[in-house]
Amino acid sequence: MAQSLSRLFRPATLAAVGAATFGVGLLAAAPAALLGPALASAGLQVRSLEGTVWSGTALGLSAGSLRIDRLQWRLAPTGLLRARLQADIEATLGGDGFANGIVAVGLGGVAVRDVTAAAPLRTLVPAAAALGPSAQLQLKVEAVDWREGWIASAVGLAEVVEADVAFGAVAAGMPRASFAVSFAAPEVAAGEPVAAELRDTGGPLELAGTITLKPPLEYAIEGVAKARPGAPPALAQGLALLGPPDPAGRHAISFAGSL
Repeated sequence: MAQSLSRLFRPATLAAVGAATFGVGLLAAAPAALLGPALASAGLQVRSLEGTVWSGTALGLSAGSLRIDRLQWRLAPTGLLRARLQADIEATLGGDGFANGIVAVGLGGVAVRDVTAAAPLRTLVPAAAALGPSAQLQLKVEAVDWREGWIASAVGLAEVVEADVAFGAVAAGMPRASFAVSFAAPEVAAGEPVAAELRDTGGPLELAGTITLKPPLEYAIEGVAKARPGAPPALAQGLALLGPPDPAGRHAISFAGSL
């Protein structure tokens, strides 16, 4: 007990607590509008900022194709003890979409923890509009770290539900499908690729493969797909456009691009 109290009242510990307390006071009094120039320099646009730097709201926030209707944050004092800004966030996007979780920013990079999100897929990924207006993206992120311009860890699950399986004009009347992408990379070396498992979770299309991310933000999708028994004939006809099937009736799929 005495040793614990001794450590607690060490000069370095007291100095850290004092600095954190002073920082809390400054941030609690500073208006959120002061964040405007920092957001602009990071390539973010915002319609208005309300509240304080410690606890505030951003309305009409946009970054490239991503649009966030409302973003609320509240900083955590414990983050200041580790020389970083850590905030609990809640956001609404895409009308009925939402996201909440923990984001920390410091000299070591950006850390995201315990994020849950759901929104129309085309709101978050405009390039995926071909999967139809009903497609929804659901995220459950345990941990993602970004250091020195690349992913340092990624553990989580992304699911796309109610997606249209479209092959040109044969999508009419096609049952909707669902897919999942799971990341399990708690440690990623600098500059190394990150691989995720791709699989279907229901619907007329059987799918299995991998998604690989490479610096700076390139992706490659490799896998196999086949129509399930009872699927509309149009799906099998569309898959035939990918090339001849293997002995198990699966067609190879391969796509690549950049985010």
